[in-house]
Amino acid sequence: MNEQTEQPIHWNRIKLNDLDAKLILDVGGGGEGLVSRIAQDRVCAVDIKLSEVREARIYDPESNWFVADARDLPFKDETFDLATFWYSLMFMRHRAAKKTALQETFRVLRRGGRLHIMAAAIEPVQDPFFFRAVFTLPDGTLSKIGYGVGGKQEQNLDSMIRLVEEVGFQIDRAEDNGSWFVIDATRPVQ
Repeated sequence: MNEQTEQPIHWNRIKLNDLDAKLILDVGGGGEGLVSRIAQDRVCAVDIKLSEVREARIYDPESNWFVADARDLPFKDETFDLATFWYSLMFMRHRAAKKTALQETFRVLRRGGRLHIMAAAIEPVQDPFFFRAVFTLPDGTLSKIGYGVGGKQEQNLDSMIRLVEEVGFQIDRAEDNGSWFVIDATRPVQ
């Protein structure tokens, strides 16, 4: 008789800060709607699935909501001050999709605009991939989320830095937190 022992589920604990931008594009903003819950009416939240937008709206944020593909954003050039990708890149399984979404984001960010990425580290051998987190919003509210996506993405800090730079952004900060990472970058002024 074999006894199987269950591994405890690891919950990442992530504290979210206020966002100090006038107009924010939140790519993949549906689901928990974290950016919208923090920045409210300063956010244009984009998600490819109407069901995810509806889910985020249960929190009653005053954001502007768009059902659109991040690879073809419905906004004019140089519109936004800040763009966020908070745990949305992992839903774009292939590098080409991530790159196109980042190129579109580069296009709609004003010169000097900022990019903020928070993402799970997904190694090429993991499939499927699960990421669990307890987010603490600036007002102290807790949001417990589990994400399940297709793995084998090779999405890690180094690969994403290379991709972000390839698109044309300048890296301001990169932070490795083991199972997740943060990248802050800027669209150059010139």
